[in-house]
Amino acid sequence: MKAITVKYAGPTNTRGSRFIAKAEGVKTYTVSYNHAESADDNAERAARLLAIRQGWTGNYVQGTLPDGATRVYVCVPVSVHAGEPLCGAAFSVLKGDIEMHRGMGLVK
Repeated sequence: MKAITVKYAGPTNTRGSRFIAKAEGVKTYTVSYNHAESADDNAERAARLLAIRQGWTGNYVQGTLPDGATRVYVCVPVSVHAGEPLCGAAFSVLKGDIEMHRGMGLVK
């Protein structure tokens, strides 16, 4: 089971604000800050897209590290709950999500 951490990165001279999702042993996934969404929604989107890219299905629950700035998403595998969304889950990634994003060229 892998945990996904997401941190906010402020703007620089060359890049706008963004959220960076990381997990051990995989390439990071960065999404631009969408100002029409809340910071939590932006962070969740970054984590969800990293999970989709990696093919990690399951229900993800969210927490925050003691620094107060790093969000953490941990997967509870779908098989544990017979494919049903987990009550209180931040988001779910199902095989259909992965196939849809693969068809759009976002996942290999």
